[in-house]
Amino acid sequence: MNRSILLVVAIVVVSLASYGQATELEGEWVSMSERTRGITKIVITSESDGHVVEAWGKCHPSDCAWGWTALTRVGKSVEDQSFTSGYAIWEPGFASKYVLLSLDRRMLRVETINVFKDRSRRSSYRLVEYLRRAGEQTDQ
Repeated sequence: MNRSILLVVAIVVVSLASYGQATELEGEWVSMSERTRGITKIVITSESDGHVVEAWGKCHPSDCAWGWTALTRVGKSVEDQSFTSGYAIWEPGFASKYVLLSLDRRMLRVETINVFKDRSRRSSYRLVEYLRRAGEQTDQ
Protein backbone atom coordinates (compact mmCIF):
# COMPACT_ATOMS: atom_id res chain seq x y z
CA MET A 1 0.00 0.00 0.00
CA ASN A 2 1.09 3.52 -0.74
CA ARG A 3 2.39 5.48 2.31
CA SER A 4 -0.03 8.35 1.75
CA ILE A 5 -2.99 5.94 1.76
CA LEU A 6 -1.75 4.38 5.00
CA LEU A 7 -1.38 7.84 6.53
CA VAL A 8 -4.93 8.81 5.54
CA VAL A 9 -6.33 5.55 6.94
CA ALA A 10 -4.43 6.07 10.22
CA ILE A 11 -5.75 9.65 10.55
CA VAL A 12 -9.34 8.54 9.93
CA VAL A 13 -9.08 5.69 12.47
CA VAL A 14 -7.61 7.99 15.16
CA SER A 15 -10.25 10.65 14.46
CA LEU A 16 -13.13 8.17 14.71
CA ALA A 17 -11.72 6.64 17.88
CA SER A 18 -11.31 10.02 19.56
CA TYR A 19 -14.85 11.06 18.59
CA GLY A 20 -16.38 8.17 20.51
CA GLN A 21 -14.22 8.47 23.62
CA ALA A 22 -15.44 9.83 26.94
CA THR A 23 -15.11 13.58 27.12
CA GLU A 24 -14.06 15.96 29.82
CA LEU A 25 -17.57 17.41 30.10
CA GLU A 26 -19.29 14.08 30.73
CA GLY A 27 -20.55 13.35 34.22
CA GLU A 28 -22.62 14.91 36.96
CA TRP A 29 -22.05 18.54 37.89
CA VAL A 30 -23.59 20.37 40.88
CA SER A 31 -23.94 24.02 41.83
CA MET A 32 -21.20 25.52 43.97
CA SER A 33 -23.74 27.79 45.66
CA GLU A 34 -26.62 26.68 47.85
CA ARG A 35 -28.22 30.06 47.12
CA THR A 36 -28.25 29.70 43.35
CA ARG A 37 -31.37 30.90 41.57
CA GLY A 38 -30.30 29.12 38.39
CA ILE A 39 -29.11 25.63 37.54
CA THR A 40 -28.55 23.28 40.49
CA LYS A 41 -27.38 20.16 38.64
CA ILE A 42 -26.34 19.05 35.15
CA VAL A 43 -25.73 15.51 33.89
CA ILE A 44 -23.91 15.03 30.56
CA THR A 45 -23.83 11.59 28.95
CA SER A 46 -22.79 10.05 25.67
CA GLU A 47 -25.26 8.11 23.53
CA SER A 48 -24.83 6.28 20.25
CA ASP A 49 -25.86 9.33 18.21
CA GLY A 50 -24.14 12.05 20.26
CA HIS A 51 -24.20 13.68 23.67
CA VAL A 52 -27.20 14.63 25.76
CA VAL A 53 -27.59 16.85 28.79
CA GLU A 54 -30.15 16.96 31.57
CA ALA A 55 -30.50 19.96 33.85
CA TRP A 56 -32.33 20.93 37.02
CA GLY A 57 -33.18 24.49 38.03
CA LYS A 58 -33.83 26.02 41.42
CA CYS A 59 -37.49 25.70 42.42
CA HIS A 60 -39.31 25.45 45.73
CA PRO A 61 -39.75 23.12 47.56
CA SER A 62 -37.63 20.90 45.26
CA ASP A 63 -35.59 21.52 42.12
CA CYS A 64 -37.35 21.48 38.71
CA ALA A 65 -36.21 18.93 36.13
CA TRP A 66 -35.73 20.56 32.72
CA GLY A 67 -35.49 17.20 30.98
CA TRP A 68 -33.00 15.86 28.42
CA THR A 69 -31.87 17.66 25.28
CA ALA A 70 -29.09 17.31 22.72
CA LEU A 71 -25.70 18.76 23.54
CA THR A 72 -23.87 20.15 20.53
CA ARG A 73 -20.10 19.85 20.87
CA VAL A 74 -18.03 22.93 20.10
CA GLY A 75 -14.30 22.85 19.46
CA LYS A 76 -11.68 25.57 19.02
CA SER A 77 -11.35 24.70 15.34
CA VAL A 78 -12.82 22.31 12.77
CA GLU A 79 -10.11 19.78 13.66
CA ASP A 80 -10.57 20.04 17.44
CA GLN A 81 -12.18 16.91 18.94
CA SER A 82 -11.34 17.71 22.58
CA PHE A 83 -14.93 18.69 23.45
CA THR A 84 -14.29 21.19 26.21
CA SER A 85 -17.41 23.21 25.41
CA GLY A 86 -20.86 22.83 23.95
CA TYR A 87 -24.35 24.26 23.91
CA ALA A 88 -27.88 23.07 24.56
CA ILE A 89 -31.35 24.57 24.11
CA TRP A 90 -34.43 23.94 26.22
CA GLU A 91 -37.90 25.12 25.14
CA PRO A 92 -40.22 24.70 28.16
CA GLY A 93 -43.00 26.73 26.53
CA PHE A 94 -42.87 29.96 28.51
CA ALA A 95 -39.22 30.67 27.60
CA SER A 96 -36.25 29.59 25.52
CA LYS A 97 -33.19 28.65 27.53
CA TYR A 98 -29.87 28.79 25.66
CA VAL A 99 -27.07 27.21 27.71
CA LEU A 100 -23.36 27.39 26.85
CA LEU A 101 -21.16 24.95 28.77
CA SER A 102 -17.38 25.15 28.96
CA LEU A 103 -14.57 23.92 31.18
CA ASP A 104 -12.83 26.53 33.30
CA ARG A 105 -10.02 24.82 35.16
CA ARG A 106 -11.80 21.99 37.01
CA MET A 107 -15.19 23.68 37.01
CA LEU A 108 -18.05 23.78 34.53
CA ARG A 109 -18.85 27.33 33.45
CA VAL A 110 -22.56 27.58 32.63
CA GLU A 111 -23.88 30.64 30.81
CA THR A 112 -27.65 30.66 30.47
CA ILE A 113 -29.67 33.14 28.41
CA ASN A 114 -33.38 33.07 29.24
CA VAL A 115 -35.75 34.59 26.66
CA PHE A 116 -39.36 34.78 27.88
CA LYS A 117 -42.13 34.11 25.35
CA ASP A 118 -45.20 34.11 27.60
CA ARG A 119 -46.20 37.81 27.42
CA SER A 120 -45.38 38.18 31.11
CA ARG A 121 -43.28 41.29 30.36
CA ARG A 122 -40.36 39.73 32.22
CA SER A 123 -37.01 40.85 30.88
CA SER A 124 -34.82 38.31 29.15
CA TYR A 125 -31.65 37.82 31.17
CA ARG A 126 -28.23 36.18 31.22
CA LEU A 127 -26.76 34.26 34.15
CA VAL A 128 -23.22 32.87 34.54
CA GLU A 129 -22.64 30.16 37.13
CA TYR A 130 -19.98 27.61 38.03
CA LEU A 131 -20.64 23.97 38.86
CA ARG A 132 -18.26 21.38 40.27
CA ARG A 133 -18.14 17.66 39.63
CA ALA A 134 -20.40 15.81 42.05
CA GLY A 135 -18.33 14.41 44.91
CA GLU A 136 -15.40 16.80 44.40
CA GLN A 137 -14.48 19.81 46.47
CA THR A 138 -13.04 22.95 44.91
CA ASP A 139 -10.37 25.36 46.06
CA GLN A 140 -12.62 28.36 45.56
